[in-house]
Amino acid sequence: MKILFVSSEVVPFAKTGGLADVSYALPIALKKKKQHIVVMLPLYKQIDLKKYKIKIVTQDIPVVFPDRTEYFSLYEGKINKSIPVYFISNRDYFYRDFLYSTPKGDYPDNAQRFIFFSKAVLEASKVVGFQPDIIHCNDWQTALIPLFLKTFYSKDGFFYRTSTVFTIHNLAYQGIFSVSVFSLIGLGWTSFTHEKLEYYGKVNFMKAGIILSDIVNTVSENYASQIQTPEFGHGLDGVLKTRQNQLYGILNGIDYRQWNPQRDRYIPYRYNKGCLEKKEMCKKVFLSQQNLLYKEQKPLIGFVSRLAEQKGVDILLNAVPQLVELGFQLIILGKGNEPIEKRFYEIERNHSSSVRVNITFDERIAHNIYAASDFFIMPSRFEPCGLGQLISFVYATVPVVNPTGGLYDTVKEFNPVDREGNGFLMKSYSSDALIDALKKAKNVYNNKSQWRALQLNLLEQDYSWEKSASKYIELYKKVIK
Repeated sequence: MKILFVSSEVVPFAKTGGLADVSYALPIALKKKKQHIVVMLPLYKQIDLKKYKIKIVTQDIPVVFPDRTEYFSLYEGKINKSIPVYFISNRDYFYRDFLYSTPKGDYPDNAQRFIFFSKAVLEASKVVGFQPDIIHCNDWQTALIPLFLKTFYSKDGFFYRTSTVFTIHNLAYQGIFSVSVFSLIGLGWTSFTHEKLEYYGKVNFMKAGIILSDIVNTVSENYASQIQTPEFGHGLDGVLKTRQNQLYGILNGIDYRQWNPQRDRYIPYRYNKGCLEKKEMCKKVFLSQQNLLYKEQKPLIGFVSRLAEQKGVDILLNAVPQLVELGFQLIILGKGNEPIEKRFYEIERNHSSSVRVNITFDERIAHNIYAASDFFIMPSRFEPCGLGQLISFVYATVPVVNPTGGLYDTVKEFNPVDREGNGFLMKSYSSDALIDALKKAKNVYNNKSQWRALQLNLLEQDYSWEKSASKYIELYKKVIK
């Protein structure tokens, strides 16, 4: 199949979150399964043309709007030395210091930027002569592509056999804009209805993608069910229910080349199931680097995340004093808004002998947290898939999670009797539930034979992209049928 994979961010070129990781690893896995795949994304200011050997293809390609014509240049590079990746270049829209927002808030013209990008993708496909069987769209920034195919390009012979898949990576971010944006799309006002793009008097890009793509999927089976409920649907649960027969859940995978303690270049000692004592050596070194004192049989908790409400930071902050009292150490890595960051710094000051807070995104620290920690916590309010628990498996670091979304699909409660399971589950979304789950986890940690059995269970988990890619290929075939 010929697959055009469209994303607003792709590792290593541009990243704000997990979408970028998926948009790199999934195309590689599909390519390995003999699919013909091309990737497209905007050419942002921070993308280094020389570093990534990106070259211009052509200039001044028109994008027609109702009241004007705008232009873009097309650049080409490679992912993994084999997959063509095309960059849509327009300095007015994409030559900025950030992808979507500054520390002060979203760019006010985000709607216009990604309307332009979605139209440019279709024009770029024609320019390079890549006639796709599938256009795989990801999140709200690409959600208008199915709309444009069914309207402005409905009689364009180039796309006569093109179908669309729309993946929801996080329903909380929908691309909701004022009604004034609708005129920029170029459709008549008959399309501004509850059954189409209208959303409580505004325009909702995510809604357009859900309604108008041929198949919708999200990044875990449980999340696909949850988002059809008012609690997790973020106002679109009713719309998603209308597509329930075309709504699927496929778990993300992880890149075992990037996350692998046997060859991780960031950690001081490399290890596998045959030498897990080296994991403890990683812990000693990392605690020293973080200016914390290593004590034998004192468990270390790791937390790597955006410091956002979704990730359960409120219940974590409230739980820290009791966790310290119970004998845990805690290392945190992430960034959030200023008030949340201040609260974490305050927690560190109050518990300076047990807690370290790193307000940054640092790949080296992240790898060392996974390798050095005994427990990895994800007390998320909701979690579409979650990558942290999948990475923690590889590093024999035990996940302690709130069983929501993909966390429910991947983490099973460890039973000390039959020694089945791969983590510990909170009983509710609360600080007390997090503390109780960690108490259970610590009891197992203190029993050497149970602890080793649990660590070996973790190392047997397989969440490679190969499995997920096979499921996406099945999905593409369903769309084509």
